[in-house]
Amino acid sequence: MVIPSCPFFFDPEALAVSVTMAEASDGLAWAGGAITGAIIAYATRKYTYLPLGPLAGYVSGFDVWMPWLTFVVALGAPIVAYLIYEFTCKRLIDEHKLIPLFPDAGVYGLIMVGIFKAGTPRSGYLGFEGGDFAFQHAIISLMMQLAGVAVVIGLGVITAFILSLILERMTALRVEDDMQVDGLDARFWDIRTDVQTLAEIQEQAATGGGTVPRGAPMKPETKG
Repeated sequence: MVIPSCPFFFDPEALAVSVTMAEASDGLAWAGGAITGAIIAYATRKYTYLPLGPLAGYVSGFDVWMPWLTFVVALGAPIVAYLIYEFTCKRLIDEHKLIPLFPDAGVYGLIMVGIFKAGTPRSGYLGFEGGDFAFQHAIISLMMQLAGVAVVIGLGVITAFILSLILERMTALRVEDDMQVDGLDARFWDIRTDVQTLAEIQEQAATGGGTVPRGAPMKPETKG
């Protein structure tokens, strides 16, 4: 696998070489995730796991794996994504795409690196045999992988929290519940979507009314 954006340093004051080679196989990562994703999709009768499976497999892959180990690790990634996806749905968390992939399948891959590749020498500069810049002076460990996960997620949460506070005062990040049910297009521009909402279906079932023509503008609310 060619990695065009993974720099390799030869000297602390020299430019980095940005094209390196790795023994890992992205194709096997996609394949492993696709197999497990297809099994989950068939078992649950939810087609969502067909594309989610190979994506989870790919996210869990790292350049330290041998091709066969890339495949084995990728087989387990969709299971993690499935568990988190179902959890977010049950908890009504409105983010079913990124959370099962990056914070979960990605974290799973990082932990697998710490378990199966612990002790692998990494980092450093060619030509240095001692000191902080010695070639491959550092090693992979499970604790360092977990520490890295905690730091990355912690920084992400803090950054998102600060940005949310700023954006909340600049623009409205939240809208009222009834506006979410109706849809902002309908409220602000009197435009209905081409898909019938759950609220409309439930209202029609309760009242026994007919279907509303799709694309028709909403009637303005009357205040009396």
